[in-house]
Amino acid sequence: MGSRTGARRAAAALGCAGLLCAVLGAVMVVMVPSLIKQQVLKNVRIDPSSLSFDMWKQIPVPFYLSVYFFHVLNPNEVLQGGKPQVQERGPYVYREFRHKSNITFNDNDTVSFLEYRSFQFQPHKSRGLESDYIVIPNILVMSAAMMMEDRPMSLKLMMTLAFTTLGERAFMNRTVGEIMWGYEDPLMNLINKYFPNMFPFKGKFGLFAELNNSNSGLFTVFTGVKDFSRIHLVDKWNGLSKVSFWHSDQCNMINGTAGQMWAPFMSPESSLEFYSPEACRSMKLVYKEAALFEGIPTYRFVAPSTLFANGSVYPPNEGFCPCRESGIQNVSTCRKKPLLLPRGLDALPALILSVRQRRAGLGSEPVQACCPWSRAHEDALAFVLLGRLMERFRLGCLGVNFSFRGAQVSPCSRALASVPQTVCWETRIEAGAPLFLSHPHFYNADPVLAEAVAGLHPNPEEHALFLDIHPVTGIPMNCSVKLQLSLYMKAVRGIGQTGSIQPVVLPLLWFGESGAMEGKTLQSFYSQLVLLPKVLHYAQYVLLALGCVLLLVPIVYQIRSQEKCYLFWSGSKKGSKDKEATQAYSETLMTSAPKGTVLHEARL
Repeated sequence: MGSRTGARRAAAALGCAGLLCAVLGAVMVVMVPSLIKQQVLKNVRIDPSSLSFDMWKQIPVPFYLSVYFFHVLNPNEVLQGGKPQVQERGPYVYREFRHKSNITFNDNDTVSFLEYRSFQFQPHKSRGLESDYIVIPNILVMSAAMMMEDRPMSLKLMMTLAFTTLGERAFMNRTVGEIMWGYEDPLMNLINKYFPNMFPFKGKFGLFAELNNSNSGLFTVFTGVKDFSRIHLVDKWNGLSKVSFWHSDQCNMINGTAGQMWAPFMSPESSLEFYSPEACRSMKLVYKEAALFEGIPTYRFVAPSTLFANGSVYPPNEGFCPCRESGIQNVSTCRKKPLLLPRGLDALPALILSVRQRRAGLGSEPVQACCPWSRAHEDALAFVLLGRLMERFRLGCLGVNFSFRGAQVSPCSRALASVPQTVCWETRIEAGAPLFLSHPHFYNADPVLAEAVAGLHPNPEEHALFLDIHPVTGIPMNCSVKLQLSLYMKAVRGIGQTGSIQPVVLPLLWFGESGAMEGKTLQSFYSQLVLLPKVLHYAQYVLLALGCVLLLVPIVYQIRSQEKCYLFWSGSKKGSKDKEATQAYSETLMTSAPKGTVLHEARL
């Protein structure tokens, strides 16, 4: 009797435990997704109390800048009209360090900051040294030559003389370090001597000189504390809600994030949009596939084939034109800085030298200048001006494109009193350096671009860019952004240094910025944002299953108890006739069995 009572109590206890597990599992099924979402939102927003704030402030992921140069093998043949032949050299790898400063939280749920970058050469990861020499086009010479294309022949001849005096040529043989971070140039030294605040390269011209130990402008982004729907989106860049570099409102829009984090809870229908100050535009990447990175589920986003397509192929890109072949984007017009020039003859050196500053594609902007001009004696006047500039600065005219709008004659400077006429007008400085941005080796571009240069081999495995994003948090796990910088070259009649160069978009270099989460950062991310949610996800179903199993114990016990009671009750109700029949049957067996047979008692 006591054992039966203990069994009943044990079954009841297991039933209660099962009910509790089932209820807890059901609650977790309902609450865990909401709880995970709440914790993710709390920890990915830009707030000092969030877990990701320190990661956002100073990115712990090691970033690397890998640079590949296109070494021109036949510069003399190119000058004679031959097809350029290039050899890819590199990578030259730099460790990239990023940190944010001037972090200011604003009242409108935004935060403003400057992000600084610095680079350190990594010889052990590189295939070569910074002392390696590379032959590439002379960007300054070709830019100035292109600016002079529509100028009078007298100006072109003076340009040729100035280049010869300064030892400038169409191609140059420089070290990797000089091309990257700047090299001494006589003209650059003159600019910095007389106009120290005009040129961003501080006496040296280098393709990456203004990126090292500098920032990309003041970003103001939404924190997501008050309004989750706008988390990480850019509100303003350098105080601007849109830029004015391009020819359509759509192309001038500042869309997406700053390119470091995106909104959480992505789906395959999501896209990655960000604003790039270096490209002066917003870019959008599209979903390609789901994948795993070190056991962490990710979505891979890639650049669509229309990213750098021209307006005829992809009409929304019409605002980035005038365009050349599809697949390359002219970034010359957006790389500019404000310039205030004095009036009178003293404006001329600044005006002309400022064009030199913009040879690398630094855009165009209207300025006011009082400059001498005579329709009857344009060439003679050009020689007078250039002669005086040569005498004062020991260099020739570098070329200015003038547009005449409501010209009004007025005296200019006593230094040119002998000149019969002068005129003041609004002048627009036009960039002469047609620099183009594209995918490496002209991947996803018009095939004629790669066919025009020997040594290019575009393929998606090596030259496509991608970002692997953790879809729940919107945090990049692994990224590789690859872009190419090219220069448009051709012979300019009257500029001897350009020879007989056939029109060609010649690649200068391509670079890849890559970074992948690793080490303790990866372990912490995996345990907190992947492993824990996964454990909770499976735990809820385990509890439900366990609860159901335990609930079956008292049910089964009750059923078995009822069966035993029925058997006992039915046995006690048997009558005397049944007992007599049983006894008679036993006696029959005893009398009919042979001797020596052991009979077992028959039991009902």
